[in-house]
Amino acid sequence: MTEWDSTFDSTAELLGMITTRLGAQLSHVHRNGVRRDRPTLVAVGHGSRDPRARAALADLVERVRELRPGLDVRLAHIELNPPLLPDVLTDLTGPTSADAPPAGVPVGPGPALPTGVSTAAGHAGPAGGSAPDGHAGPPRVSAGDGHAGPAQASAADGHAVALGGPPAGRRAVLVPLLFGPGYHVKYDLTAAAAAVPDGRVRIAAPLGPHPLLVEALADRLAEAGWTSADSASRSTGVVLAAAGSRDREGLAAVRRIAAALSERLGGVPVVPAYASAATPTVPEALRVLAARGRHRVAVASCFTAPGLFASRAAAHAPWIASPPLGAHPALARLVLHRYDEALTALTASAPETAPAATPPSSTSTPAPTPTNAPAPHPVPTWRELASA
Repeated sequence: MTEWDSTFDSTAELLGMITTRLGAQLSHVHRNGVRRDRPTLVAVGHGSRDPRARAALADLVERVRELRPGLDVRLAHIELNPPLLPDVLTDLTGPTSADAPPAGVPVGPGPALPTGVSTAAGHAGPAGGSAPDGHAGPPRVSAGDGHAGPAQASAADGHAVALGGPPAGRRAVLVPLLFGPGYHVKYDLTAAAAAVPDGRVRIAAPLGPHPLLVEALADRLAEAGWTSADSASRSTGVVLAAAGSRDREGLAAVRRIAAALSERLGGVPVVPAYASAATPTVPEALRVLAARGRHRVAVASCFTAPGLFASRAAAHAPWIASPPLGAHPALARLVLHRYDEALTALTASAPETAPAATPPSSTSTPAPTPTNAPAPHPVPTWRELASA
């Protein structure tokens, strides 16, 4: 008789794990039994202590699945919420280099593979990838003899499908649910990808800037009460509230998003503002607009999910504040667009072993712009907006 594995908190959690793995295996099988090996899309959110955040990202991932039936889509977090990114990658590809035996020692039924990663953004990171508690990889169902059990299920065509874990060597594309190429994209995601052997993980460009993101931002503003009359008014303005970053490329991305949203709203001034790590803050941006005679100001939330930063930004709104983007249809389409871009790059070139990234310092040179990101163009800083 199989013993109960105390790793699982509940029967629902166990069944959820089985359903996830079954879905991953069925995504490989056509009705005629032919396998298809599309890389898994891993949507990577930051993580939040706000319980609404995880639910919002789960809804977004579900909408992505609905738009691309048969594609294995997973949610992962950089910190704070399970599942953590290293655990998801271990579940997909096997032990990371941080957990694997020395090179040449067999792992399971196959040989160990060399480490190395090539990303769509052209960055490479240091080896690593264990979770903060030092463990890596999701729990497995234990059989009565103490071995991991690969329980079987039947696909639609009658073929048996193993539930013990995805096949060895599975590829993945990480799509950051972030709006610019800041620290998390350049270092956290790159380090997690670099820990997977044989370059099987690709990193897509972040979500911004892009017209689909602007579409979602404008729709959320309309839901909050913005009208075409507001776009024509000379007394209205918008503060685009984002998380903030010390990375210059990340801040430039937010400024380009603000410029594109201004164009979408008919030329209404849109001033970017940040909840942390950068200026202007939301109150400072409001003063910039007030100095230009714009006193009817909306706050556009450039956040994927509810959380502390989104709540703080909305609290400063003198008029209306849009909700976080969540599972907006345009955002789901954008996630798939970034996946497709990275997949095109993945199939166009063989993986290469890349050198490890060096953590940023005060004298470090900024990392190159991702090859699949929109070409940067001059955008006004907030000080230039204030003096305009």
